Amino acid sequence: MRPLIINKAVQQRIDSLVAYAEANRIPLKEMKLHANGKLPAVGDNACRVFVVPKGFRCVYSIEHHPGGLYRHLSVSVPEKGRAPNMLAMGMLAGAFGFVQGTPGRIFNTEQLPDGRVAINVLEPYVPSKNN
Repeated sequence: MRPLIINKAVQQRIDSLVAYAEANRIPLKEMKLHANGKLPAVGDNACRVFVVPKGFRCVYSIEHHPGGLYRHLSVSVPEKGRAPNMLAMGMLAGAFGFVQGTPGRIFNTEQLPDGRVAINVLEPYVPSKNN
């Protein structure tokens, strides 16, 4: 099992990624262009990516969808055909501000073009009191 340590430095970097996503929400029109391949994948934007030490690649965004505004976390590991374990996913989702048991929360797996597997978490976005 790959170790995951979320120390103060890691949490600060995650918080920076969250702040960037809050300031740069992806409009529905742009999401449609990403979905149909007319724009590169959201994870190709380095400002939305953080690789947690030991190889957890996290992509975080706040996206407009037909059903409203959602936060989206995608996590993968470097080995082809392997996915992050659910314990790590829970820890990372919590560090990014996801609420356990949120109604409408979605987990799914995604086969990436390079053979890696990502776990995606999507939940309705509720701004923090600071936003």
